[in-house]
Formats: sequence, C-alpha cells, structure tokens
Amino acid sequence: SYEANADAGGLSTKINTSVLSFGSSSDSAATVSPGAFAVARGGLSTKKNANVSFGPSVDSAAENYESVPQLSLAYASPKDVVKLQNSKALAGFSSLGHISPEDDKVPTITAFEVNEDDIENVTKRESVIRQQIISESVEAVEVVNDTKARRKKRCLVIFFLLSVAGIVLGLSLGLTGDEKYVIVTTAPSMMPSSSPTETILPTLEHVVLQGKLRCGVYNDSYGFSTFNDERGMREGIDADLCRAVAAAVFGDPDRAEFVVIKTPTRFSSLANRSIDLLAAIATHTMERDVNEKSTQTGFTFTVPYLYDGLGFGGDPKWVDCADRLDYHHMNGCRELRICVDSDSSHEFKLRSELFPDSVIISTATNKEVLENIISGMCNVVAGESAFLSHFGDMRLETANYTGEYVIGNNMFSKEPLALVTRQDDPLWSGFVNHVLQALMAAERENITQSSAESFYNTTLFGDEYESMFINAIKAVGNFAELHDRNLKGFIPRDGLNLLNIKGDTGLIYSFPFGDMLVEGAGPTRGGTLEKIVSRGHLICGISLRTGFGEYNPANKTWNGLDADFCRALVAGIFVDYSDSNVVFTELNETSARFNMHADGGIDVFAGGSHTLSTDILEPTTGEGFTFTKPYFYESRQANETEDKTSMNAEDRNLNFKVFSLVTREDDPQWSDFVNWIVESIFYAEERHISKFEYVGMPRKVLLFGPEFGRMMQTAIKAVGNYGEMYARSVEKVFPRNNTRNMQNTVAPFGPQISPLI
Repeated sequence: SYEANADAGGLSTKINTSVLSFGSSSDSAATVSPGAFAVARGGLSTKKNANVSFGPSVDSAAENYESVPQLSLAYASPKDVVKLQNSKALAGFSSLGHISPEDDKVPTITAFEVNEDDIENVTKRESVIRQQIISESVEAVEVVNDTKARRKKRCLVIFFLLSVAGIVLGLSLGLTGDEKYVIVTTAPSMMPSSSPTETILPTLEHVVLQGKLRCGVYNDSYGFSTFNDERGMREGIDADLCRAVAAAVFGDPDRAEFVVIKTPTRFSSLANRSIDLLAAIATHTMERDVNEKSTQTGFTFTVPYLYDGLGFGGDPKWVDCADRLDYHHMNGCRELRICVDSDSSHEFKLRSELFPDSVIISTATNKEVLENIISGMCNVVAGESAFLSHFGDMRLETANYTGEYVIGNNMFSKEPLALVTRQDDPLWSGFVNHVLQALMAAERENITQSSAESFYNTTLFGDEYESMFINAIKAVGNFAELHDRNLKGFIPRDGLNLLNIKGDTGLIYSFPFGDMLVEGAGPTRGGTLEKIVSRGHLICGISLRTGFGEYNPANKTWNGLDADFCRALVAGIFVDYSDSNVVFTELNETSARFNMHADGGIDVFAGGSHTLSTDILEPTTGEGFTFTKPYFYESRQANETEDKTSMNAEDRNLNFKVFSLVTREDDPQWSDFVNWIVESIFYAEERHISKFEYVGMPRKVLLFGPEFGRMMQTAIKAVGNYGEMYARSVEKVFPRNNTRNMQNTVAPFGPQISPLI
C-alpha cells in the first residue's frame, strides 16, 4: 500500500502482481523518463513479458531487503535499446539491464544476455551499489492507501524509499552524476497514479480533502442528467444520486461537482481519477466488472437503481422491421438503418447478436442522432425507454420533424443501471452502494424527505458519518420520491423497478455478460486464483446445515447447495476437475468463518449472511468482506414489538436473510470470478440450459485469461443450473414456489429492488 516516486520518472509494481511495467501501461505508477533509475530488491519484470526478468525473481520486486541477497538495477536511457531476452540464463543471479522508451512504451524485446563469466563483475557492481544505498538511505514519503486504516484507528506503517546520488551509478554504468534511482515498492492501488509524485489517498479521504465530490454525468440525457437554465442547476436521477452521496459525505448536497463526460471516455475518466463517481446510465456487465475494454481494468457497481432494456423508436415501418429483427430484402426491410450510441452496451448487443454492421450507424451525441433521423441516414434509433420516449416527445417536435414516431413493443437486452466506482477502494464502493440502498430502504419504511430524521444512524464508516443516511434522504428524498421527480412519465414505476416487499415473487435474475472476448492477462500474481491453480485445489469453508452443507461420514463427502456452489467454482478453474480439487473446511461458528477467511485459511466461504456490518466492518475481524449476488433468501418473522432504535442498522425491519459466497476484499479478480460463476448458474436456468446441455453456455470467456475460457460450460457441466441445484438440495427444506428464490425473468416481471439494510 505504498508508492515510490522518482524525481525524473519512476516505476512501480501493481498490487498483488509484483509485475513491474516500464512506460505508460496500466500497471505503471509513473511514465518512465530518460535518466530515471529503478532499483528493486529481488528482481523486476516487464509487463510485456512477465518471464523476462531483471534479477532472480519475477515474483519479488519489493521483498524485505535483508532476505534477498541480490539487488537489481534498471536504467531508462535515451540512447540504449538493450533488453533482457534469455530469462533462463539469468535465473540464478541478478543483472544490469538498459531500457529505452519509445513514445513512453516498452518496444519489442531485443537481445541482451548475461553469460556465467559475467557473474563476478555483476556481483561486484551490485555490492558497491548496495553499500551506498544502505549508507545513504533516506525516509520515503508515506503514501497510505489502506482502506481498513479508518476502521483500525489508522495504524500507520512506515516504509523506506532509498535514494542515492547518481555518482554511484556512474561507477557501474559510467553515467552522469545528476541522475537518480529509487527503490521500487508496491503500487498504492490497482490503478496507477496520474503523475510520478501524486499521493493516492483512499477516495473518501480524497473527496473530503478536496471539499467536493466530482461526479461524472452526461450533459444532456433527459430524466438522468440535464441542465435546467431557468433553475440554474443540473437535474435528473443521476444528478440527484450524486447529490445524495455528497450529502452523505459533507452534509451538503451542493458539494457535488458535475463533470460532463461522454460515452467513449466515461470509464477512462473514472480510471484515471478525473472523477470520484460515475453516474452516467452505466449498465453493469461482466466485462465492465472484470476487464472493461477501454481501460483494461475492472470496476465496482452498486445495486441497480433502474432496470431497463434495449428497444427501438422511429418510423413505424422500420421500427416493425427492427422489432422483428428483420433486415432482409424479401420482406421490404433491406433499408433498415439503426442509430445507436457509440461504445455503449447497446452497440455491442446490436453488432454481436442482432444485426450486421451494415445496418448499424454509430453516433457520438444526441444531436447527431437527431440530424441523422431528420436527414434519413437513420430510420430507427436504439436506446433505453427514457431516451426513446424523450426523443420522440421533445427532440423531434422541437426540430419540426413531420414524420411519424413510435416506440417498439419488444425489449432486446437487460440493462441494470448502476453507479460505478473504482475497484481499488472497497470502502468507498461500499459507502456509495449503501447510500443508494438507504434511499430504497427509506421508501420501504415510508420515510420521506420531510421525515428523514426518523431514519437510523450508523457508525460503520466512522463517527463523522453517523448521519450519512439521514443527510442523503434529506437531500433527495426516498427512492420513490427520487423516481417520481425525475422519471415519471418516461419510465413507468412498475415491474422490475418496484420494491420487493412481500417476498412472494422471485429475485433470481442474472446480469448481462457484455463482451466476453476481451482478453484478460490471466491470474493476478500472488492472487487467490493463481494460488488455487498452483496448489491444485480450492479450500471452501462450509457449515453444517440441512440442504446446504450435509456431511456423509461413510464416503467423507459434502453435499448441499453450498457444497455445489464450491464445486461449480472448482469446475470453472480446472477443466478436468474432480472432487480432489476441492477441500471442504467445516466452520460452524460465525467468528471462525470470518477469522479464518481474514487469515487466508480458506479461499471462499459458502453460505455467508450478507448484512451491512459483514460487508463493511465485520465485528470479529474488524474487516469488510465481498459478497456475491445472493443465491438464497430465507424469510424470517419480524418482531414488531422490538425496539427498532436499538437494533443494528443492517437488521432494522428486514424480514429476510440473504446468503452468498464470501471472499476477501483484497483480491477483486477472485471476487469477480466467484460472483460470475454464480451469475452463470442463474443464466443457465433462465436459458433452460441443463447439466446435460452445458454446451449451450458461452464457450469462450476470455476476461480472466484464455485458460479459463470454458469456465461457464464446465461449471454447469459439474452442477447444473440453479433450478437443478435447488431441487436436488433445498426443495425438501424450503419449497421454492412463491418465494424470493424463484426466477424473475419472464413477463410480467415482479419487483426486483430489494435493499439489504
């Protein structure tokens, strides 16, 4: 959780990978500059080829100095283009290598080989450098990025950045004396800093320090984010959600600063820290969760604040063609042309599944869509309900469009819209997510903007945020008020967008996958997924519970819904899986479950109860955990006579419990992998793909790396879809009919919004 900076550039490793990057890659904390040095204890490696290393270890760029006998040096020279190529020849000793940047990027690897005869000279040079570093070491500038520090009274750990004069380097490389080098340490976050000297604070601290919340929104998206000239303020549900978060942080909704973004750059704006929160009609997909294509990193999404889908609007004849997915000459639909927002989930859906490229016209702005419709370049527009409704009611009328305009009857995609945060800061992501859920819970409790003071307090995020939920509700009202003020008349409040209060309709609903062919880099170095692959088995924590975790001493096997989810994970990791690839660890005490998990004794816990406290600040460990989408909802009888003011915030007036797979917060790749195995099991049931029809699942999922391309197929092959799993294990104890454990994917849809606080 620390960053090392160089005066003339700098290099750093990425958390949990220990893979060093030179140049402007996604893993580099600073763009390398000519004349910048980096010294690593234990070896370095380039992102271009992790097997090409400087030093004896590609896995240890920042181990304790005393435990590593070798010291390696990399120099960025404007003249030399010499790179390590033969990593095998360097496996036993460290070496000196030269790097030459080309447009701040690492060029193709060229030859540089160290023979055994050079070992003695290399060792002598390193000895001189090492002694000089020890004698002239200076204290580093501390860069704290420990999201748990606030919870643990900010226990500070000091790390040392060693910097010496370039004259020592001249002894070994004959360089000028004004050049500098730094000891490379782990990067402060999963995303790079934007400059070599930037201090990366936890987002909540950064927001407080800058005195405002920078919120990325669209400029002109009616119902979501538009500027009202008469009132002199930005309006829409996205704008109001930003105000709610600002009010939760500062007690003042006007501390939200709106940064106008565009679709192609909205995720990069969040990744490069130009904004703190993205509220721009963003659909939660697997691709964006794991490895968003424009940034090559994953993001964290709140629960959806709106469920919508892809539809069509325009001239009646052509909308009918689009609704029937007909673009053929024989049916008179050959001239169908559809305008769609570029680089959006809609465009991906149209191009990958529905129409050929010749039918689709990408547009950058709403103005461009309008011009294309009027000119005849497009005869249909694609988008969500609010966009299609407003486009016909307002824009075409204003532009004196004389043609007919209708909206189609069919919906061709799932679009769960959510707020988005960076993946490197789970505390901030949890803060934003629970502000949104508090607005939903206020509607459930019949607490409005005018009665916000009757909502409960929480100190889980710190005493200074005790009134965060109350302040958010005061600012924008409860979720019903929020919807009615911004979306009433465009998106009717029905179906999926209603609160699920009674619990007699299903909540099992899979999210869209997006582009699964965006290739990831494979398991994170030192991460859980890599460790599981290396050891050859998954360690799954499980509790004894009828229907969920049942142990058979005769054959020493575990069965039940929880056990099957662990088997699905194993099958997703190992193509040729067997029961030997999963080791079950019995954990019946709540404290034991989370303590062993926090200590790394298990990889995943099956059947964890998801509450606000276990999410943010689990009592026995003082840490937060990551939960998959719930796979089981258990109803419980609320005690109406209980004093609600004394109840824990997460238990207040909830009449059900939810159970999920649980992972640690420090490994987002593994948490994502676990969650999307659960999602794929839901998806299989929706598509009627059984255990024996597993080939109907996506066959090429590259987001976690090509080695996991068949993760969904092998998971379903192992355990079947959710319906099969439920019937096999839980049906005998908890009949599925008329419960939250039913599917919610067939019209008429039931209420899907279900806050967990």
